[in-house]
Amino acid sequence: LAAPVWIEGIVVDGEGKPVPRAQVSVDRRIEPQAQAEGRRTHTDAKTGRFRIGPLAAGTYWVSVAGIPGLADAGGRVRAPSTDARIVLPRETSVSGRLLVPSIRDWFVVWSRGRESFTANLAKDGAFHDQGIPDLEGMLWARGPEGQYALLESLSPAAGPFTLRPQKGLRNTGRIEGM
Repeated sequence: LAAPVWIEGIVVDGEGKPVPRAQVSVDRRIEPQAQAEGRRTHTDAKTGRFRIGPLAAGTYWVSVAGIPGLADAGGRVRAPSTDARIVLPRETSVSGRLLVPSIRDWFVVWSRGRESFTANLAKDGAFHDQGIPDLEGMLWARGPEGQYALLESLSPAAGPFTLRPQKGLRNTGRIEGM
């Protein structure tokens, strides 16, 4: 039998300061949307450091959620590991208006890499979502017949934003990073 291993590391905020008493979860899934298997949790000490195990060697999803004012975060970590670092960015909101004659069949999304957040869209085209990580990403809307509106490389806190579908901007494939 293989010797048990540990995942050790630290939880910090966006400025690099330790986040005390964060609830760190480790499970065998390797994607955030996958169903958890063999979840283990650990509440760290005042220093922001954590140590979870014993575990079998392999890849785990390590995450932290529920810290007021900070966005949830997680990622894949290969065990054993002694230097896992979970960075919790400041939490913010995204808002603005989608300028289309009818919002029917439209939706608005804030995304960064594989993370995405669908904003609440009102009848007048206003949108808002909170709990968004304050990290650079893109804001996009998709409507009927593959119409798109897109704003890239921006901070969600810089809004409110105006999205207007552009002529000729159509989804003919997939957006990379989604």
